[in-house]
Amino acid sequence: MRTDLKQLHGRTFDLVVVGAGVHGAAIARDAAVRGVQVLLVDAGDLAADASAAAAPVVDGALADLRRGRVGAARDELRERERLLRAAPHLVRPLPTLVPFFGDSARAPWALRLGAWLGARLGGRSTLPRPRARTKEESLAAFPGLRSSGLRAGLEVFDVRTDEARLTLANVQDAVAAGAVFCSYTAVVGCDDQGVTLRGEQVEASVRCPVFVNAAGSAADDVRRVLGVEGRALVRVCHGRRAVLPPRAGELALCAFLPDGRAHYLIPFEGGTLCGAADVGERAGRAAGPLPGADLAYLLEPGADLGAARAVRSRWCALPDDVALRGVPMVAERARCGQLYTVAGGSPRALRSLAERAVAQILGLALRSPTRSRPLPGGAGPREVDDPLWWRHGSAASQLREMAGRDPGLAAPLCPHRPFLAVEVAHAVRHQGAVTFADVMLRRLVDVRGPCLEPECLARALEVFLQAGGQVDDRDLAIREVEQQAREVRGDLGAASEVSI
Repeated sequence: MRTDLKQLHGRTFDLVVVGAGVHGAAIARDAAVRGVQVLLVDAGDLAADASAAAAPVVDGALADLRRGRVGAARDELRERERLLRAAPHLVRPLPTLVPFFGDSARAPWALRLGAWLGARLGGRSTLPRPRARTKEESLAAFPGLRSSGLRAGLEVFDVRTDEARLTLANVQDAVAAGAVFCSYTAVVGCDDQGVTLRGEQVEASVRCPVFVNAAGSAADDVRRVLGVEGRALVRVCHGRRAVLPPRAGELALCAFLPDGRAHYLIPFEGGTLCGAADVGERAGRAAGPLPGADLAYLLEPGADLGAARAVRSRWCALPDDVALRGVPMVAERARCGQLYTVAGGSPRALRSLAERAVAQILGLALRSPTRSRPLPGGAGPREVDDPLWWRHGSAASQLREMAGRDPGLAAPLCPHRPFLAVEVAHAVRHQGAVTFADVMLRRLVDVRGPCLEPECLARALEVFLQAGGQVDDRDLAIREVEQQAREVRGDLGAASEVSI
């Protein structure tokens, strides 16, 4: 999947996309399936920044409906249906309880109206329509829900996904359609003849008239390297979330508290993700454990669920006044050609954002083949009883064949996570993983993060090396995984100390 940078020197492309996060990957995919010669590069691994820790909900567009953005809500709902069809193994229906508290800033009638309007805007949805719940039904459906001030509830359906896996799927499909992908490749200079790319101990120059800058938090740095001057375009924010012990059942919670922000509790196999939408700070705030007051705020809709771990996510957004024709994008002239900086944008409408961006940038028809094209793993029978299918889709058969040829790969990787050893080998041989950290943090994705038990990391590293992965220092490779995992996760101590 990954191309060696040495093979690119002197080549010409129609489009170069800088940044293999979820937006850059989607844009590269859309352009490639239209027959455009695309190069996708990233200074690190794919999905290594905000896409690795994004909120996992492709929601029902209630936020846009509350703000009166009916057109945006309709687009998001229709894209949600396309995503359910294109990647059924990556996108799972999520029944969600919306409780109505007496102190909520959102009137129950307004939320019911928004949910009903969303169901109508979504057209012929595969998801059930909203239904009202009494107070008693709400408490029975979600044990631990705060009963004080609870008036009633509403059950709606969202979907959940994982942005790192979604990013990987988009990169895989872009490469399958003819795109070239180079990770650990930085843009270090440019002139009117092209751009200079630098990898490990190698440089290459490529020519291209059009560039997309989707480098996320580094987007303004890329602009400066390409010779663009002017004010900073990108705002970088941190969000705070917590991972709680797992809950029984599939029901999630989305509650609106007095400050008007939406709080969610989302069940996963290994834990319950707890967070607040639209909450964040500028990236300058130091990372680390959540203060006790912040944790109490996150847990306010529910009960004390036990020990928790902090999750720090990062996302980027362009100021509203620079959006280009409805796409969060700004056009500028760089020394090497035309540059379009893309940031922000709703992940709920990822495919359509990429479709519109490519059409505008390259002057192509709006309608893209991606409207009906499945993502890798999304075609074929749905093996819903096989955990491998939920992580790899139809590619699960390829992993089973690999394990059949080497029975040692069929064994669990460790007792604390659901992965098999064959998934490490598959990441090295077929998913573009270069480093041990690439595998453990961005291929074997778990809501709790990688298992950091020393014996488990040592076992995973052995499989990585046997599959063809390379490290200069084994101890250093393990420390890199531990360090990167702890950059976004910090021990909180016992949540039982927090009064809910």
